[in-house]
Amino acid sequence: PPEGALSDATLCELAAGGFTWTASSQSILEASFIHHNAAREPYRLFRHEATGLHCAFRDDRLSDRIGFDYQHWQPQDAVRDLVTHLESIAGEYGSDVALIALDGENPWEYYPDEGNLFLRSLYGALVANAVLQPATMQDCLRDCSAVAVPLPALRAGSWVYGQLLTWIGHHEKNRAWEWLIEAKRRCDESGRTDAALAHRLGACEGSDWFWWPGVYNPAPSVAQFDELFRTHLSALYRVLGTDPPTALARPFASGVAAEATAGGVMQRST
Repeated sequence: PPEGALSDATLCELAAGGFTWTASSQSILEASFIHHNAAREPYRLFRHEATGLHCAFRDDRLSDRIGFDYQHWQPQDAVRDLVTHLESIAGEYGSDVALIALDGENPWEYYPDEGNLFLRSLYGALVANAVLQPATMQDCLRDCSAVAVPLPALRAGSWVYGQLLTWIGHHEKNRAWEWLIEAKRRCDESGRTDAALAHRLGACEGSDWFWWPGVYNPAPSVAQFDELFRTHLSALYRVLGTDPPTALARPFASGVAAEATAGGVMQRST
């Protein structure tokens, strides 16, 4: 899921939809096991007891090194550092799984040659390593599901500080949610199920709109998504045959004047 955002309710929806595995953050795992004696390190496969869904939890530090730090290193040095960390994990924990997960489209524009040398060197080093073996999650399910650790419950959160505040909580984000909730209520009251309305509602519900308002994203990007979100909501009201609320005619989110930091608008896990 986006930023590894999960909850027990989300796991139930994923299981009902036929998914067999998902993934989130080490911080979520630690918070979920805070009142249990089970090992809280992420280097294994877990099984959610209520749904049977298998879960993996990324190593936040390693993923953040790729997302934010290695772009400043020489590629060969970065690969050596990452492989050394993985070997240490294997030696210390006798691990089955060490998951690395991040917004894979974002960091490479900050790397020399868009990360090509780093990635090619990394894959080459992993393939040649006597201890480490690159694997898909399907491989992990095949090889490790029999020894998966029971996961009694999952605390809601994401890999951004272990919370959901990147989407809700700030007054600008909350205002956007209130607008969407009211628009959805109007759709439900209309009783309509036609494709035109579903398309317009999907455009309002189906994007990461609530990431952008707040206090940390650059103002030009925030302004674009502010306008797009209000435009989609206004179009939804028109499909319903009513005038949009007047508030949708005015910008509601401001952002910050600073340029995006290295890593773009990605957020560190800690």
